Amino acid sequence: MARITFAGESLIAQKQGAKEVLLITRFIYAHVPGLDPNTPIDRAATKPPASQIVHSYDIPAGNSGYVNPNQVVYSSMLGSDIGDFDWNWIGLESAEGVLFAVAYLPLQQKRRNIPPLQIGNNVTRNILVEYSGAQELTGITIDASTWQHDFTVRLKGIDERERLSNRDVYGRACFFGDGLQFQKVAEKYQLAAGIAYLEGMRLELPKAVPLSQPQGATQVWMHITWRRELNDVIPSWKVVYLPDQQDYVTPDGWVYCIQLADITSAGVIADKRKSTPIAGPLVEHFASRKSVADLEEGVTSAGKARQLAEARQIALQGDVVGRVDFDGSRNVAIQATLADIGVVPGTYSKVTINGKGQVIGSEALLQIDIPNLDWSKITSGKPTTLQGYGITDAVKRGDYGLATNFASLSPVDTIGLAGGFHTIADGPTSLANYCSVLNMPYYSEKFSAQIAMSQGGPGVRMFARATTNQGQWTPTVEVFHTGNLTPGAIVPPGTLVQTFSHAAPTGTLRCNGAAVSRTTFAALFAAIGTSFGAGDGATTFNLPDTRGLFIRDVDDGKGLDLGRTPGTVQQNQNQYHAHSASSGSAGWHAHGGSTTSVAGSHTHAFNYVNTPTTQDIPGIGAAMHQAGVNWAATNRIQAAGDHSHTLNIVGDGVHAHPVTVDPSGGSEARPVNMALYYYIKY
Repeated sequence: MARITFAGESLIAQKQGAKEVLLITRFIYAHVPGLDPNTPIDRAATKPPASQIVHSYDIPAGNSGYVNPNQVVYSSMLGSDIGDFDWNWIGLESAEGVLFAVAYLPLQQKRRNIPPLQIGNNVTRNILVEYSGAQELTGITIDASTWQHDFTVRLKGIDERERLSNRDVYGRACFFGDGLQFQKVAEKYQLAAGIAYLEGMRLELPKAVPLSQPQGATQVWMHITWRRELNDVIPSWKVVYLPDQQDYVTPDGWVYCIQLADITSAGVIADKRKSTPIAGPLVEHFASRKSVADLEEGVTSAGKARQLAEARQIALQGDVVGRVDFDGSRNVAIQATLADIGVVPGTYSKVTINGKGQVIGSEALLQIDIPNLDWSKITSGKPTTLQGYGITDAVKRGDYGLATNFASLSPVDTIGLAGGFHTIADGPTSLANYCSVLNMPYYSEKFSAQIAMSQGGPGVRMFARATTNQGQWTPTVEVFHTGNLTPGAIVPPGTLVQTFSHAAPTGTLRCNGAAVSRTTFAALFAAIGTSFGAGDGATTFNLPDTRGLFIRDVDDGKGLDLGRTPGTVQQNQNQYHAHSASSGSAGWHAHGGSTTSVAGSHTHAFNYVNTPTTQDIPGIGAAMHQAGVNWAATNRIQAAGDHSHTLNIVGDGVHAHPVTVDPSGGSEARPVNMALYYYIKY
């Protein structure tokens, strides 16, 4: 049974709050692996993933109907042109894409009709949902009875027959014991538990039902009617405090009014039910009542004994007479006498018997009086035709080509032609000319099938056709046979077969280079020879080995793959090509100059120099000169102070840098591909 999802409940509340129409637009069929149909429905789940959804069905306007104000039903009808798929999950989806209701089922199959290979099926699935104000919220105005046959036609008829049958047994109202009695317990009022049949409707209250307090003197009535509930009808009732109620009719059917009690102004309750003291099975109650009646009417043994209080006489009259007295005290026998009817005693071959089984005369014996006599004992007068035995509706020899060497020309295009053998020569026909025709009727004269064999030609040709539901012949087809079709010619030996199946298709071998028998696979050996290996050189030959290879058509003079022969393997390579590479030139440029950093103040040490002159010659260097005297003066070079040096960098001009191209790729060159199996036809 379908359940409304939490998302569906939320959508109902939103639509009711906004006073908008709720539109359910689609059935969704899905195959959910591992789904147990006996588990509770997960109302919080969403739609299955797209890979599990096998079909969706947009609900036509006429496929929605209401059962009652709180129940609406949606119908999906999948014709035999839809399939193939399996499913175990079905759901309803709203116009907003909200998953509204879900049902789990055992795995179902939907198959498309593919004559003559597969007979398709039609699948109709209905989902009924129930919630307060369903009809008003969805705006559905079509009564489900107009297209849900079982809701109001057949089931309603069954329910009505059962109600009338119960009424025949129980009458208008039958209360079992205290069942449904209007009671006052302490200061409260209630309807007692129990069973009653009211206008044929069985009403059972498992426990007492509290009622409101009546006001003053009044009458207590029960209003009861059938109310539709899902795919069933149940009694719907209420108790009213009103006077003199009468049955009345509503759009949903008749409402029956049964009085339960009267209440006086003093609060005294008078039970108005027609109660029957039934405490067990009804058949036992009826049996006990019948036993009393049978005893009173003399039906039982005790009753019969009273009827034999005086002796009675038993007599036979007519052709057999006799009499005896009987008082019931003992068994008696009648001495019967058969009346004489005047027949002469004797032996007769043939007698005449009246309607009472009495022999009343005799006649001479005739041939036709002994039909079971052995045929050889009849020496004359034997019939030579079936008509001679009175059979006038037999098929004659030669009719419809039976038991003869000739079949008459017939209008073979006539649907309803008698079954049997017919002939067609030349003339307009959708079958074929110059044929022997076998006409095979169906169980209806509106349908037939024909098989025709051509005559006069050099070979055998067979034709067939049948009738359609529209009362027309199907197109004539020719039947292929060993005389006009060689199965091996359809897929000749040596043909390459591709498949995703690991199992070799019938009549093929795996292309794996194996050595196979030249005798067993003679046709294949004749086709490919030893192109792929000579096997053992005598009894076997090798199959092609295509494993891991791409297939390329033989060049055959085109000039793209010169020198190739069938079955040769070509190793992988890329077409010859080169790569150009360069780096961008930086252009002529120079590098800016700079100064060295300040080194700080410093002094320079010097050596004493002995010279033979007393002159101080400029340019000699920073040295102390000795002027031919025996003393010397010590002095230092003057400090230069803090200073820096200017540095100029010479520009290098326009230049380039070397570039390295790194290798890439794998162990072979190949396009995008998919692996499958190659087999060769033998």
